[in-house]
Amino acid sequence: MKTQLNILGVRKFKDTVEGTEYDFTKLVVSMPFPSKNKDTQIGSDTQHLNYGDSKNFDLFAGRKFPLIVAAEVEFNSKGMDIIEVDLPPLATQQKAA
Repeated sequence: MKTQLNILGVRKFKDTVEGTEYDFTKLVVSMPFPSKNKDTQIGSDTQHLNYGDSKNFDLFAGRKFPLIVAAEVEFNSKGMDIIEVDLPPLATQQKAA
């Protein structure tokens, strides 16, 4: 599913912890609270969404945040994963900043 994301930041982790190897990138994304909860929640929250392995972190080097992009996402039993992010060319984003 295509959607628009407001990316606040990007984190990566690649290491072994207690014998288990981890290698991931997470995008810190601002997401509005669901409208069905308007009596108890208003505004936005942040979510840390999976975006592949730690190599994807390098795609965001030199960019200004927050960054609004189109993205392909997939819903699963744990929530939502990011499949692809349509990043503007780096030179274009720097001119707009």
